[in-house]
Amino acid sequence: MIRRVLRLGLVLAIALAVSATFSVAAVPDGPRLAIIRFFPYPKSLTEIATVNAVGGAIQTVATDEDPRTVGIAGSHPAFSPDGSLIAFAGFPVEAGGEEEGPVVSVVGADGAGLRALRGTFPEGEPIFAPDGHTIAFATLKVISGHFERPGGAAQASNGVRVAWGIRSVDIEDGSQRMVTPWRRDAVLVPSSYSPDGSTLAVTAWNFKGSTRAVAVRLDGSGSTLLAKKAEAPVYSPDGSRIAFIRVHVHLKHLRHHRKRRIVRKDLYVMRVDGSGLTRLTRSPRRFEEWPSWDPSGERIAFSSYRPGHFGLRADTSVMQVNADGTCLTKVLASRHQSLKGAAWQPGPGRGAGPIGCRG
Repeated sequence: MIRRVLRLGLVLAIALAVSATFSVAAVPDGPRLAIIRFFPYPKSLTEIATVNAVGGAIQTVATDEDPRTVGIAGSHPAFSPDGSLIAFAGFPVEAGGEEEGPVVSVVGADGAGLRALRGTFPEGEPIFAPDGHTIAFATLKVISGHFERPGGAAQASNGVRVAWGIRSVDIEDGSQRMVTPWRRDAVLVPSSYSPDGSTLAVTAWNFKGSTRAVAVRLDGSGSTLLAKKAEAPVYSPDGSRIAFIRVHVHLKHLRHHRKRRIVRKDLYVMRVDGSGLTRLTRSPRRFEEWPSWDPSGERIAFSSYRPGHFGLRADTSVMQVNADGTCLTKVLASRHQSLKGAAWQPGPGRGAGPIGCRG
């Protein structure tokens, strides 16, 4: 009897310790951004956090050390239309320590209800549909050859042939369906639904290295080219405009007939019919990524970094700018962390409005 009491006490103590490791907190009012932060050596820790419009009031939503056993992958979180949930690519870890992922994962904006949607295997960042209960993501299927994900990393044998498409998963029952047909000539990566859910803005990557921003009509009637040399197209809250990243590549001629390939990525915005194209950033030797409209449609947040050696990121920051290109400001920056993603939280009272320029 004494042993049973002691054993029960030990179980309760462990349960209390686990619950204390990750406590759920109420989401602060007002405009909020979700970001992914990576803390390198000695922590080697990744977390999803939210911040206010000036980079303050940081609140952790989920971490790699979460006792609920879902690690964090990918580089961009995505909010549900009502702002109550965050979708991301995660690694569910079994009791034996083996990783299955990555899979689509969901957590409440307050850190509650973290769960993995098994069997999804996204090949890009997941995004919510306007219905609030389905999530779209890029996926692939193997036509021939051998393909596997040991430890969560995709590996393919020589001669493997795959087809690419976009699939959606229902967060309630886990059922999946194809959103686009399978393709072998290009990889489609979704980044934004139109507010009415009729079209899906995607990045189309071909195997020659070029990218295009495309609007796929979900009634099956085809697609519309939005912009060449572009990626990550995102609809404004009212569906009238699109923000995207344009990729600039040019060769700089050096001495002795040498050339250096210089790549930069800048933020643009235009109306959905292609008119009114406006360049919002000019960032030499920097890459902009993942634009996100605030709920008011007045400002756009995005990630910015300087490419380092071996593909590493340096000098990362979260920036924001008015939709007309004025008042570029820094939300958050760190030389000791890698900051990825910048997703505005939708919902009543979450609109940030235009940025007030200083000076």
